[in-house]
Amino acid sequence: MLPGISGPFHSTFWDRLVLQTFHADEAVRHAVIAVASLDRSFRMDDSYKFPSGQTRGHYNFALEHYHKALKILSTRPLSSDPEFMQIAMISCVLFICFEVLQRNDQAALRHLESGLQVVRYWQTNDILPATKSTVLSAPNYRRLDNEFIHMFARLDVQASSFDIGRSPHPDIILGPGSSVPEVTLTNIRSLAEARDSLYCQMSCMYRFLRSKADEYKHEKAGWVPLEVVAEKNELLHQLKRWYSAFEKFLRSASGGMNSKELQAVILLKAHHKTMLIMLSTSLCAEEKAYDAYENEFRDIVCHGTSLVMNNRVSYCAGRKLMFSVEMGVIKPLSFTAARCRDPLIRRQALSLLYSHEYREGAWDGMIAAKTLGKIIPLEEQGLVVTKAADVPEFARVHQIVLTGDINYDSWSVRIELKRRLNGLDGGWDKNVDWISWDYARDNLKQEGFSEVEQRKQAIALMSVRAARQW
Repeated sequence: MLPGISGPFHSTFWDRLVLQTFHADEAVRHAVIAVASLDRSFRMDDSYKFPSGQTRGHYNFALEHYHKALKILSTRPLSSDPEFMQIAMISCVLFICFEVLQRNDQAALRHLESGLQVVRYWQTNDILPATKSTVLSAPNYRRLDNEFIHMFARLDVQASSFDIGRSPHPDIILGPGSSVPEVTLTNIRSLAEARDSLYCQMSCMYRFLRSKADEYKHEKAGWVPLEVVAEKNELLHQLKRWYSAFEKFLRSASGGMNSKELQAVILLKAHHKTMLIMLSTSLCAEEKAYDAYENEFRDIVCHGTSLVMNNRVSYCAGRKLMFSVEMGVIKPLSFTAARCRDPLIRRQALSLLYSHEYREGAWDGMIAAKTLGKIIPLEEQGLVVTKAADVPEFARVHQIVLTGDINYDSWSVRIELKRRLNGLDGGWDKNVDWISWDYARDNLKQEGFSEVEQRKQAIALMSVRAARQW
């Protein structure tokens, strides 16, 4: 499959299951060819625009095989046979990859919802093989059950991290009616187990944010019901228990990890720090609440520097990594650049995003950088900012909304930046702008940045390079 598609983690799904099914099923074979060809067309065209010229042929070839895969699956009768459901779920993940690669996020979301329905059916009906599978032997069905559940659970969380209006489905992992994870494991035995348990926490966190906390943070500033505060505190407690178990695992395994596994550790730490800040501030209506977490933001930038540098080393070695279906470092870095008002830390995060020409599922490093590149000048307009406290509350952006309005002629997407210019009791002020992904290679030529801003950006870039030398 594609290099780096599973991020820094070993993946049975990609390394074994997809490859085995590729040889056994025609629909999956067409879907794999489609994703690989589409990825190749973008690798050949660094602009990331709609393929043209030489790359147009690869794009048409990819579309042809994508449509063949869809047609084959649509003509097969619906069945509860486990092998049919395996193929349907594998195809679903491949279709998600295809649509995400060509930035059709709504189509990718529809495939995700279809896959989640299949997973729920699989779970509730306790499906066992009726005949011998041509893909995997019968003893592997229970392990396969967890493999599919966690794959779709991670995609579910990723979609909710990107779409502020979407709530995830933690019941996929926890079972019906559960809203808070109970961390029962005292010993994490592998990085995959650490990741899956953290994603369980993440799913519950996003469910809490979307269904409860966001209402009090953005719409009903003031009094918060005690039961909502209690749920937040319980989620923080479970996150603390996870980190204790993770540290125990690291103490026992640190000497035997390879470089890829160490990158996985760093990524998990970055996500843990991000979750800690998000939960701790989840019921705070004022953006100044983030100022208390400057050390945590600095840690995220440190982790991000290591991960981005590793990707650049792979690029120099000829392994041009451009796409992963898994959520990686773009989300933590984007969160840092948006919520940390320390001028150096947030610009370091922004510089890392600009140098990370990579897609991690729905998260695009360059689009994130261009969006955040609009926010910093807006918040600091007319100010001399040397520390976070220099940015007043009324100037701070509370919400960043990618509207989904895309202009394909100019290859740009409309964004809304929401502020409270008249305080918490006032309404929202919306600053509307368009973000282009017709990328320029020069990271310092950012829209709306003065020469002073570009010099600040240069300082941040130099500090990142200095950190790389260590």
